[in-house]
Amino acid sequence: MDRLSDCARFLRPDHEVELIAFDCFRLNPHYHYGPRNKNERIFMDTTLGDDSLEWVLDQFKGRKLPAMIEGAGYPTAAATLDADLVATKVVEVETFTKAMRKRTRDRAERYPGVCDL
Repeated sequence: MDRLSDCARFLRPDHEVELIAFDCFRLNPHYHYGPRNKNERIFMDTTLGDDSLEWVLDQFKGRKLPAMIEGAGYPTAAATLDADLVATKVVEVETFTKAMRKRTRDRAERYPGVCDL
């Protein structure tokens, strides 16, 4: 993945289409339905929890991705999504992101003031 926000992409042999973009920012986290199409931006409710990345991963684990993809305007992609593959890959993504967060926090502790987490 190029960016953590590129969590959900639908691949075709000739090109890829970004269906949903997750922007897991510390401030004003949000996601986009059809960022290259209708670009409907939805802000995450941080009063329910302040970890937007965990929220995104929970959507994947809860197998809610097909409904989100359909909401983004791609019903065919939603219908053909391999939910078992997503369930397998989300474990890999979660492991990677947790390790990356730990490295970032470790660096922030070593170099106070350089990275405001």
